[in-house]
Amino acid sequence: MDFFNDNIVEYGGVRIYRLILPAIKLSLSELYPLSLNPTAFPDKTIELPVNAWLVEYGDKRVLIDTGINNVGEDKLPVTGHPGDSFIEQLALYGIKPEAITHVIHTHLHLDHVGWSTLFNNGSWVPTFINASYFASKLEVAYQLSEKGMAEGGGAIFRDSVLPLILTNQLKVLVDEQGEISTGISYQLFPGHSPGHMVIWLETSNAVLCFCGDIFHTIRQIENPQLASSFCRNTQQALSSRKTFLKRAAHRGAIVFSAHLDLPSVGTLHATDTGYKWLPYAPSSRFGK
Repeated sequence: MDFFNDNIVEYGGVRIYRLILPAIKLSLSELYPLSLNPTAFPDKTIELPVNAWLVEYGDKRVLIDTGINNVGEDKLPVTGHPGDSFIEQLALYGIKPEAITHVIHTHLHLDHVGWSTLFNNGSWVPTFINASYFASKLEVAYQLSEKGMAEGGGAIFRDSVLPLILTNQLKVLVDEQGEISTGISYQLFPGHSPGHMVIWLETSNAVLCFCGDIFHTIRQIENPQLASSFCRNTQQALSSRKTFLKRAAHRGAIVFSAHLDLPSVGTLHATDTGYKWLPYAPSSRFGK
């Protein structure tokens, strides 16, 4: 039987767990500044959820992003910790770190790579010792560029990427799209960051996708023109968002979001002015 609740989806032999990280606290005017948009937003403070996802199918246990760790919490204005840590949440689902087979980074920002490594005995080491990690070549290169370093990419590279290189666990993706494992593929949608990726998972009767930071709130679904202050290339991000929304809606994809609130999962449907987000409720069932 297919099952869905706020944090667990089971469908067609695939089980997906939502991992909850501290939310980022900021105002709407900071997220969608007037300098990038034709109208001003109020200074109303919102909490931007941070979600990571664990996909379990066959003999594979795949993490899509790893959220924000304690160091990141010190650098970003976050809410209080949701309770159990990332590793403790995995344990609640009966998953040990050594059981993870793949870690796929949609991009390498602070709130998406936090638990990929752990600080142990004075150095950063991979958290998931048996996993292959994946990230776009463009993403790694940008972190090491002068502009990327100025934006904090150097520290992220040192703490969250270099340890994976030193243990030969990082697989750098050089193509615009391709297959990572049977049924799981990636596709570049740059703009939020140079190597930002969407991850697609195809089952026998459904298309699921993990969209990273294509959008940050439902506002950018309803109005794809809305520009976020977090995006490195505003026009490129806009183009990627429009392309993704159209493609996901056309394919009827079940979308797992990085920053939408509960249930964080839904489908996209075209409207006259943009798209409509239809979230799944705990009583919903896939495959209708």
